[in-house]
Amino acid sequence: MSRFFEIDRHPHYAMVPKDLDGNLVYRRKLLEWADGLDVGKDPIVRRRRREQIWRACRRDPLFLINSFFYIIEPRGESAMPWITYPFQDEAIMCLVRSLENAIKGDKCDVIQSKSRDMGASWCCVAVPVWRCDFFKNFSCLMLSRESGLVDSDDPKSLFWKMDFIHKRLPPWLAPHNVKRIEMLYRNIDRESYIKGGTTHEFSGVADRTTMLLIDEMSLMREQAEIWKGTRDVSRCRVANSTIRPRAKTFIELIKSQTMTQSRLHWTLHPDKVKGLYRSKAGVLEIIDKSFVFPAGYKFKLDGRTRSPWYDSEEPRCATRAEMDTEVDMLIDSGTAFCFDSETIDRLILTTRPTMHCGELEPVEGSATESQFNPTPWIKPFSLWVPLVGHARPPTGRYGIGIDVGAGVGATPSVGSVWRLDEGRKVASYATNALDPKAFADAMIRLAWFFTDESGRPAMLKWEANGSVGEMFGQQIVRRKFSNVWMHRKESGFSQKISDLPGWRSNNNTKPALFRDYSVALRSGHAINPCRISLEECRQYIFDDGGVPVHRHDLNSEDPLSRKTNHGDHVVADALGHSLCDKPELPTIKRVPNLATIEGKRLHWEAERKKKARLPWYNKPPYAASRN
Repeated sequence: MSRFFEIDRHPHYAMVPKDLDGNLVYRRKLLEWADGLDVGKDPIVRRRRREQIWRACRRDPLFLINSFFYIIEPRGESAMPWITYPFQDEAIMCLVRSLENAIKGDKCDVIQSKSRDMGASWCCVAVPVWRCDFFKNFSCLMLSRESGLVDSDDPKSLFWKMDFIHKRLPPWLAPHNVKRIEMLYRNIDRESYIKGGTTHEFSGVADRTTMLLIDEMSLMREQAEIWKGTRDVSRCRVANSTIRPRAKTFIELIKSQTMTQSRLHWTLHPDKVKGLYRSKAGVLEIIDKSFVFPAGYKFKLDGRTRSPWYDSEEPRCATRAEMDTEVDMLIDSGTAFCFDSETIDRLILTTRPTMHCGELEPVEGSATESQFNPTPWIKPFSLWVPLVGHARPPTGRYGIGIDVGAGVGATPSVGSVWRLDEGRKVASYATNALDPKAFADAMIRLAWFFTDESGRPAMLKWEANGSVGEMFGQQIVRRKFSNVWMHRKESGFSQKISDLPGWRSNNNTKPALFRDYSVALRSGHAINPCRISLEECRQYIFDDGGVPVHRHDLNSEDPLSRKTNHGDHVVADALGHSLCDKPELPTIKRVPNLATIEGKRLHWEAERKKKARLPWYNKPPYAASRN
């Protein structure tokens, strides 16, 4: 148990089983005891027992969490009883102690730095929920960089986690007289509340709260102004975030000796340290000697502390810098490139010249037909595939990623054609001589030039932001071209498809698009033979908010030219590759690891299916006890 665990502070938590089966049985028996089933549901006994449990939850937050809280594993899409890990116990009690000291009058700011996927946000939400439901006159302000990350139907949002916890509490334990509106949860009986907000340089300056949570601070653009402006908002400020390059203010706070530091490194996770090993001067040292490595396991002797989980996570990171900061928690405030330079150097050596170049000219009298006209001195259209009968490319499933520029001598508009079943770029169309409407007509001709076996044209996916993206989309709709990518909610479980054509870029979707493309290039799932587009990858870096930007946007001395729309090959390539088929992961039959949420879920489902085959399992009173 953590160093914060004290038997006098957590007498009830010490009795809670930590294995999944034992915890579920304990929860069921605790509810039955609270309902007074052993005394015929006597109302006086039932009320007394529920009051006793309520007082235990008020005194011991770890008992409350491990006995009544549920969380959701988004990758498994199933609710699971929250059974905290030792490092989560330490993080929760660090917040609780800092909050209690702040209430006494001390200033106790907490800097919670973490590796990726450690459940830190759930811990930061659980503490104010416990305090708001069981104590009077508590107030908390939760800040994130976007309103959708504070209160929305997205499981990543803070208020969604809070609502998820409340919905699964027993009715007699959950607060009754509450007010829940957007960005506000108010416990009227306790005169306590939790409210949300978005971050800017004046965030919360007029508020005075017991606790202030700043979630994912390293992704915020005005970190210094936010931290300075919230100095008098609360005596207990909690900055929770993974480490990102260029996050100068958050990195300075990590180095501070005057603030409470809570570090959630991946080596504290009991599942991720299975098979832990390291090396020194090329000599292997296995730390976890209880782990049985597969035969012929390829150890990486680079001096880092590693494990099989770490080795599998490394190729999924877009760059080495991402692995250093978001996983290893190494402090690095230098320039963060969106694409790994070693990968780009290696891929440039594999590029090859185009097989054909020229122009696509419309066929007179046809709205869809076009013919290829080879013109070596003009090269808007380049192909890396042979042309077969009637000067057309081989049939297949194609998609076209499009980044629209202003045209007429400005930065070029680019269409990138990808073979979807191969993850391979086969053609490129780049020109700065066409306005958005004329370029839309050219992309329709390009889509009909690349067709599948049934004659269906390639799918178009373009960045629809700004006036030029809107003009391009309007022309596509006006021409009644239907095989287009429709905007959809990419976060959450539903991913509903809207009636808006085109892809919308924002501070969430653009980093995800670039990261997926970068990982695909590094792993070999994206094959790009174009040297020009690979060279342009070097021009993209992450800004202070973790959003990919072109170097020109950050370094331009002309303010009017910054953040302007400029079409280029990289965005078009990333959009085109996003349409490709995702590689199937090999299925490995393995025993569920009960140290992880996903392993617990798999074990729970397997046990349920096993019991469902028994005749007594679906008959009373056993069936009723599960409802």
